[in-house]
Amino acid sequence: MGITVIPPALSDAIQAQIDESDPRGVRAAFLELVTADQSPRAAAKQAQRQRTRATPEAVLAKAAAYMPAQYGAVRNIVGELGRRLGDGWAGERIVEVSGGFGVALWAVMDADPSEREYHLVHKTRHGLALAESLLGDAASYRRDLLQLKLPTPPSAVFSTYHLSTLPTVASRLTHLKQLAALSADHVVLVDRATPAGWSAISEARAFFLSHAESSDAPLHIVAPCPHDGACPLAALREPCAFSQRVQRPAFTRRTKHVDRGEEDTAYCYLVVARGARPVGEQGAGRVGGVGAEETERLRTRGEGKTELREVEGGEFEMVAITPDAIAGTAVAEPANLGGEDVAEMLRDEAYVWPRLVAPPMKRSGHVVMDTCHPSGELQRLTFARSHSKQGYYDARKSSWGDLFPHAPVATPVARPRGVRRLTKVDPSVAEAHLDALLERVGAAGVVAELEDVPDDVAGTSAGGNVTVVHSSLGRRSLHTSARRLSARPVAASPSARPKVTLADLGKLARAGTPITVLTAYDYPTARACEAAGVDMVLVGDSLAQTALGHATTTAVTLDEMVHHARAVVAGARTPFVFADLPFGAFEPSVEDGVRSVVRLVKEAGVDGVKVEGGREIVPLVRRLADMGIAVMPHLGLQPQRATKLSGYLVQGRTATGALDLTSTAREMQDAGAFAVLLEAVPHQVAGAITRALAIPTIGIGAGPATSGQVLVFTDVVGTYGDEQVRPRFVRRFGNVHAEVHRAIEAYVDSVHHGTFPELGKETYGMKKDEADRFAQLVESQAAVPARAEKEDKTGTETEGAQ
Repeated sequence: MGITVIPPALSDAIQAQIDESDPRGVRAAFLELVTADQSPRAAAKQAQRQRTRATPEAVLAKAAAYMPAQYGAVRNIVGELGRRLGDGWAGERIVEVSGGFGVALWAVMDADPSEREYHLVHKTRHGLALAESLLGDAASYRRDLLQLKLPTPPSAVFSTYHLSTLPTVASRLTHLKQLAALSADHVVLVDRATPAGWSAISEARAFFLSHAESSDAPLHIVAPCPHDGACPLAALREPCAFSQRVQRPAFTRRTKHVDRGEEDTAYCYLVVARGARPVGEQGAGRVGGVGAEETERLRTRGEGKTELREVEGGEFEMVAITPDAIAGTAVAEPANLGGEDVAEMLRDEAYVWPRLVAPPMKRSGHVVMDTCHPSGELQRLTFARSHSKQGYYDARKSSWGDLFPHAPVATPVARPRGVRRLTKVDPSVAEAHLDALLERVGAAGVVAELEDVPDDVAGTSAGGNVTVVHSSLGRRSLHTSARRLSARPVAASPSARPKVTLADLGKLARAGTPITVLTAYDYPTARACEAAGVDMVLVGDSLAQTALGHATTTAVTLDEMVHHARAVVAGARTPFVFADLPFGAFEPSVEDGVRSVVRLVKEAGVDGVKVEGGREIVPLVRRLADMGIAVMPHLGLQPQRATKLSGYLVQGRTATGALDLTSTAREMQDAGAFAVLLEAVPHQVAGAITRALAIPTIGIGAGPATSGQVLVFTDVVGTYGDEQVRPRFVRRFGNVHAEVHRAIEAYVDSVHHGTFPELGKETYGMKKDEADRFAQLVESQAAVPARAEKEDKTGTETEGAQ
């Protein structure tokens, strides 16, 4: 589709909302939305930005700035579905779960204004109110998909710009289960062309493919993929993304302060349909205008007739053509089919046409196109004018994202390393990446979970469709008479993903999927890592400083490490949990190190250990590996030996030092280490070590080329605010310090002013008759000592008188 324009009704509705509000306030709210979170000043204003995003002005600013672009992308997808699936594909009922404000409903109404039911689900109060003010009575509105009760399955369900906003793999999996449980004919997912958006779409594709393989009711991918196999872009550096040009309305230009009247929006999408993948006959209806002229010319020549040829000077000469002159020339016969029959055949045949995954390169006399081929690989196709006039003509008119129906005469060239951002990969990377995705989203047994409904089921539709809510997300709180102790920890919920193993970590590393590692020191921090889908959890000796208040990591003892590791293992059920060997627990001898590790494994239940040191720990690594214990050496900067290293300094900055680190890493691998941690190492050196090893590398201050990244929990969430000096490689993603400080101040203030606890809401009561009886008992018990005291006093006075 060329440039898209939002419907006048939508444009007028948004403009009316802006006119009723304060345009300057909308502009200010937009600036808050786009403020980067990287500078310390921006991080300090995080709480204020969150409050701004929750206001009606912020919601309106988001609609004014982003809704036209989102509409353009979704409208292009809806237009493709109309061409691919034919009239009536939208059916009688459309459901949209939107991170925006109902762009899919607007797109369907614009493409096919037939009367049907529209249902919009949006999680925020102000966002849903804005969507309702824009759409009016055309749709029903819900804040939760569980609230939606449908008599029959919808024809299509859209999830637009929502999947990547869900923070964890478990929450995204729950959303996909809910969509699948609606039993819609088509599921359409649209998201931003960002790493997070592409990752979410990849996970969704893996989920539905697994669902299709394990179900009696098959599914197939309608778009953008021309096949149902492993995605050839999944393990590469570039996403499967497309672009749509959109006209900017006046309110968008004013909100963004831009002059250009159009913009290009990038997006990723996935369309899944029920049923087996259609297979059509090849070659139906491909003769366009140029091909028809060529066919007529060949027929004329075949009949021995004359043709006019233009000669120099602008004149023509008549030349007789004999049949012998065209011996062997194939004359295409038009198919004896009607227009609707050809259209139906083309719809089926389109499932095996390659799709352009990059803008075509149009040169003089030929066109080069990079495509995703039905065979499951990336192919570069070349169409020259001399090969096929119709193919060349159509190639000149093709655009990024189009399906292309012609087979090339030139031999296709495979592009296993990508199209624009080449990646060095093995041939099996795509399949390994798909396996990693399936395990990551817990796709195995999806159908069994949907059919054998567990306690996680929170609602069903009237037609018997199951809507699943994962237990890790919790449920809406209900009033109950059961009383619970506030100090009792919440039991760990069953996770949607299986336990992360060494094999899983190896697959992630080989597929190029970064491994996430975070430290944890107790049950609450372990639960947070579990809920966020962290791959590995490290019980680091940094707990000496972050949890126990010591000045250095060398102060922590083995007993303390066992104590804290046991709590972490209880909270982190699915991540791979490993613990640091503290200073003094392994240095005297290999036997001492083995005894310390055995304690951590048996008493704390960790999956592996990390040991700081150089070549001197190779015997210990080899011994532990021989015992079947997973061990990760810690190279580069080693906090336990900071005194020997003259402080916390970057290691491997000289060529000889870098070479020594590389050699040491190889020795650790040969000794049986399952991975290597690299701290405070130049990114060039870390990248070279990663490429030199067959085992994963985990970096902290070592650049993005390692197999994974690790940070300290308190640094990530901002537990200590600006009290601590942060190294260059530490990025604070939250500000827990400010929130905790605010909460405690509010608590102290409430207690001092007598507003906490509030009678009735935060206290327990008793029946009135019991309260009256209790008061009488207290009064009667108080009266007994009073009478005894009076009698004693009377007796004393009597004795004195005598």
